[in-house]
Amino acid sequence: MTRPEPTRGRLAALREEDREIWSVSDDESVVRLSVGVDGTLETLHLSPQWWQKLSAEELGALVMQLIRASAASRNQSIADLEDAEIPDHAADETAMISDSPTQHSRTELTARLQNLLTAFSEVDDYRQAVEAATRDSARLRSPSGNVSLEVVGGAPRSLVIDPYNVQLTSEHALASEIVALFQEASRWLGDRRERVLEELPELAAVLASVRM
Repeated sequence: MTRPEPTRGRLAALREEDREIWSVSDDESVVRLSVGVDGTLETLHLSPQWWQKLSAEELGALVMQLIRASAASRNQSIADLEDAEIPDHAADETAMISDSPTQHSRTELTARLQNLLTAFSEVDDYRQAVEAATRDSARLRSPSGNVSLEVVGGAPRSLVIDPYNVQLTSEHALASEIVALFQEASRWLGDRRERVLEELPELAAVLASVRM
């Protein structure tokens, strides 16, 4: 779900102040990574000759584990920001006044109510589409074929690294491939969500108005 813009803005500012705020690494610092403001893997650093300490299979599992840890740190930042929010009662009162029935014609209010009712009728369709998506799976592969990512139910499930070519690939190049693959998966999943909402226009309109 898209975060409200005020919270997202504060989250971005928090990250700008401390670029390492969500960075995590394993005990031996073989792998260090961080998710970005949107929760997708953004940075990844592998130590030189990492393959002397980890197998390709172990590296894939470790990257997934650290991504979850970094995402948890980001989620804690979101919770802290939301807890620190102070309701602006004056703004709320202004919003209530501006949305008062006296400011709108009966026809406009009726149309808005009809849109809401139609949107509610589409919620069940959206729920069914989401449930169907949780059973779908796909495997994305990097252009070199060195890395593949299994996506199940709208989220990355497993990262597989080709054990035969890793020693011939620099740690920087491999890290870049992994980051690019996770970002591709994020775009792919976002496109799928958008396609579902395109088929439910009234619900999409209501969600868009809530995010404004």
